[in-house]
Amino acid sequence: MRAPISFLLCFLAVRAVAQAPFCKQIEALTQDPSVASAHWGISVATLDGVSLCGIHDAQLFRPASSAKLFTAAAALALLGPAFTSKTVVTGDLPLDGTIHGSVTLSGGGDANLSTRPIPYASTPPSTSPRNPLEGLADQLAALGVQRIDGDLIGSDAAWPQESYPADWAIGDTLWGYGAPVSALSADDNEISLNVLPGAASGLPATVSLDDPAALYTLEARVVTTAKSGATSIQVARLPNGNGFSVTGSIALGAPYTDVLAIDDPALFTARLFASMLRARGIHISGVARAEHRPLAAEGRSSPPVAPIPLLKPGNPPAPVEAPLASISSATLLGNVAVTLKVSQNLHAELLLHQLGQAFGGEGARAQGLSVIRNFALSAGVRAGDLYLTDGSGLSTHDLVTPRAMTQLLAFAVTQPWYGDFRAALPVGGVDGTLATRFSASLLKGKVFAKTGSLGESRALSGYLVTASRRTLLFCVFDDNHLPGSSADRVLMDRIVELIAASN
Repeated sequence: MRAPISFLLCFLAVRAVAQAPFCKQIEALTQDPSVASAHWGISVATLDGVSLCGIHDAQLFRPASSAKLFTAAAALALLGPAFTSKTVVTGDLPLDGTIHGSVTLSGGGDANLSTRPIPYASTPPSTSPRNPLEGLADQLAALGVQRIDGDLIGSDAAWPQESYPADWAIGDTLWGYGAPVSALSADDNEISLNVLPGAASGLPATVSLDDPAALYTLEARVVTTAKSGATSIQVARLPNGNGFSVTGSIALGAPYTDVLAIDDPALFTARLFASMLRARGIHISGVARAEHRPLAAEGRSSPPVAPIPLLKPGNPPAPVEAPLASISSATLLGNVAVTLKVSQNLHAELLLHQLGQAFGGEGARAQGLSVIRNFALSAGVRAGDLYLTDGSGLSTHDLVTPRAMTQLLAFAVTQPWYGDFRAALPVGGVDGTLATRFSASLLKGKVFAKTGSLGESRALSGYLVTASRRTLLFCVFDDNHLPGSSADRVLMDRIVELIAASN
């Protein structure tokens, strides 16, 4: 059940008071020569929305992955922590062990069709986790299916096909963090690339893909160099789109691994599911293939800049008649924890489309963005303070003001899902993307915040338990820091420590 949205009345915007003394100290820190060329934006507020410090807090910055806070909060508020989606198998009932005709595997946006356990779940995973698709294969076998006399179709037609936001960098789409978005996704739409150096300098390296769907070919020309040599691996998609080219050099004794994005999640998942059926003795006479739905013209518009009307639930997708097998996803709350703790881009984009489907109609990206924007306005964010073009923050066109971020955090405090939202954030020195930050600080375990890093932009926004044990809201953005430098990240943590020590 989706949470009711009648409570989303306009929330009082962050109220300004005189700047606290520590604000001048923060501003002085940002003038250090190592970071002074960057553009800094900072907002600090009390839990009830009183501003304590604002430095360029009304100016727009690239939020990077901290944009996921808006997506996650909207999903918790509008879909509800217990929301689940279904993956179903449809086709004719088997006669004498044979399904006459094709079988369709239809996705509903489940982000966790994977052999890996769901991290940070409230229920510990089993010792031998398996892909939930195995459960669907078991259900077909239990029906007595021995043969499918047709194709196995992987369908992501629950939403229109929009694999990538229009303004993601083309170079990002090769790697796992830029994996395409699909209502039918498996293994996070990623495969692993592994390069093992040869036994001696000058010998070829061993290059392989962990590709359980056997979807891709591999052309590899990687040579082993001395231990003192540099590892330089170049990866490209082959022109035919059916494989990868891997070239370069690798230092002796230094294995290399990386994560690559698959380019057709529905096809990948269909082939993966077909292999599971064959492992159970089910013969498929046809091929595994994908089925997509084109994007309608009304779904191509950009997200609105002006306020949009009050949200109304959209028409739910038509029920699937008599599925042969079905499985439900983990709860939305568990997926939000994954999304925020490890900053999972694909999962955030799936939440965006689910919001668009629930409240906008067909689940197009622009519809989901409108839902998130309307939610943010209802939470008290000013209309000119937020412009998002995706749900994950991977786009360099996303823009947010620091005061918008603390306004969202203040609104969350008033909501029944606040405890779950805060618990889903990375914890300084403890877990997620903050596991190695604040670990040697008095703030270990006292910073609950979302990180962000994109090009020369960085972000950190969340909740902070101060020296006096009060909890404050904070947002620190910096744009255009020196390429290759981490001085801004170091200063960002110093700013958080100063806020804590001064309050």
